[in-house]
Amino acid sequence: MKRPKRHNQILCLLISAAVMMAFLPAGNRQESGYQNLRVLPPDIEPDKLGDIMLNSLLGLGLPRRDGEGCLYCHVGDLNMTRDTWDSASDAKVQKRKARTMMAMVASINDHLAALEAPIDASVRVGCATCHAGRTDPRPLPGVLMSTYEESGIEATIERYERLRERYFGGDAYDFRPPVLARLAEQIAATNAFADAIALANANLEVYPEDGTANRTVLVLRLHEAYADGSVESALTLADELATGDEAA
Repeated sequence: MKRPKRHNQILCLLISAAVMMAFLPAGNRQESGYQNLRVLPPDIEPDKLGDIMLNSLLGLGLPRRDGEGCLYCHVGDLNMTRDTWDSASDAKVQKRKARTMMAMVASINDHLAALEAPIDASVRVGCATCHAGRTDPRPLPGVLMSTYEESGIEATIERYERLRERYFGGDAYDFRPPVLARLAEQIAATNAFADAIALANANLEVYPEDGTANRTVLVLRLHEAYADGSVESALTLADELATGDEAA
């Protein structure tokens, strides 16, 4: 027997409300008396606070099951009941940074609201605008260059592969061929040609038919040959490059 459409809608609303409340630490599920709210109003309604916390979890791609993602900012233990969690604590730097981010978002939205002739008056920014489902909001080149400077090219390629496996097809990172190609060229500018070519080859493995990926490898090899004084190799690579450009 099929349930009436209206019944299903009500059921979905009830489930959604229960899910949002589940993300609030037990000590905060009350009409008033929230402790240590500095950016949000102290008399904020529980439903409103639940929406904000849920959107924060979604925006940063944090796990929602059993409140695990809540512990990214809040003090607690998954092995302990929620009423033992110290949600008011400022011990974690993530919570202190979150306050600054929330104030920044509010300020940006104030500017958007005052924008002359906006495309859409309802446009607002939130956590997901920059974070897009990840805790580190930096774009892919920034993340990979940081890894390269700290841990070298092998770790950089491994991180690229992990990020692509997890986030490809979403909004978190731009995985198009030119992104890695430009990063390889940036590394080559420091005369680290072997590392640059290794990164360009990693790009080529993912996009073997892409013209940019192919051309980047040849150009970097050409620069490396000139830097090493390998004139013969450089001329051969230059011929390959010219042939490829003509074919394109």
